[in-house]
Amino acid sequence: MKYLFVSLFMSASLFAQSINPVPIEKVFTPQGFDANDTSEVIISGYYPNLCYKNVFTKKERIGNLIRINVYANVITDKACAEAIVPFTKVVELGILAKGDYQVQVIAQNTIIKDTLTVQDRRSGDIDQFNYPLIEYIVTKPGSDRVILKAFKPSDCFIKGEVEYISDNKDTITVLPKLVRTSDFCPRKLTPIEYDITVPDNIPEKQYLLHVRSLSSSSVNKMLRK
Repeated sequence: MKYLFVSLFMSASLFAQSINPVPIEKVFTPQGFDANDTSEVIISGYYPNLCYKNVFTKKERIGNLIRINVYANVITDKACAEAIVPFTKVVELGILAKGDYQVQVIAQNTIIKDTLTVQDRRSGDIDQFNYPLIEYIVTKPGSDRVILKAFKPSDCFIKGEVEYISDNKDTITVLPKLVRTSDFCPRKLTPIEYDITVPDNIPEKQYLLHVRSLSSSSVNKMLRK
């Protein structure tokens, strides 16, 4: 056990590391959050080489201003291949009151500003809809069909309607709802999938598909027309 601990310590210390800002490209502020939801923004960016890894954020809120800094761990004492590696980062903002929030994302190459709108609560429950646990998103190049691979939390749920919310800019929010059919709901994760057609109402050629999930974080995928 002592040998294993020493080996792990030496492996972790093998390369010197620093924390650096990373380049970002876009900030997405999905529509459809209300004052019961955990609001999110999604950031797309890239690692400039293979020495960058583990993107993370630091955020602060002052009134209706939300400031987010984006960093990554960087190996500093070895040569790294100059390969650009894209990333998408979900930033949870917690439950916010109704209103418009000014979002500032600060990174290596720029400051991007956007507005996140939180609506008034639509029910007394935190996130009034039941969603499946989204595992991953399957896309087909050149097609607007998307398959959501997921699990429902119990056999007492069946697939309900799928709601789409577009910001008419660069984000489509997908709400894959579940319908409860019984008061008796023993916990049993059961595979389920949604075969959906993404609406063509976004002007941007590249946009974000933002899928709400049973877990607190959404599942997101960049799509291209």
